[in-house]
Amino acid sequence: MTPLCILTSWKNEFYEVKEYVIYLLLIELFLFLAFLATDLVIFFIFFESTLIPMFILIGVWGSRERRVKASFYLFIYTLFGSILLIFAIMVIYLEVGNTTFLILSFNSIGFEKQAILWLFSYIAFSVKTPTFPFHI
Repeated sequence: MTPLCILTSWKNEFYEVKEYVIYLLLIELFLFLAFLATDLVIFFIFFESTLIPMFILIGVWGSRERRVKASFYLFIYTLFGSILLIFAIMVIYLEVGNTTFLILSFNSIGFEKQAILWLFSYIAFSVKTPTFPFHI
């Protein structure tokens, strides 16, 4: 996606192109680190770190006057999703005693807790990826 974002903005005549590309690459770096993580807490930290460059990209290089309002909405919604995700991670830690993926794969959690953890995780990831109805 990052090369496509850079290519689609190549002909735009906006200012600070170098900083724009740096923020896009920061998002890509944080996502690489998130998906290379072997621990839920490290995954959470890097996955939520993408919020900072996204907030700046929308607030500075947004297309309309409402870009600042849109960046604050993004921050508020993602904060709500982050609270649900960190709650799910805490429940997993309290249930299993560890957040490492390898150790989690050898443990089982009851179906009712799995359903609640899935719901919280689904809402958190739906807010971040803007899925309906979590996107305005």
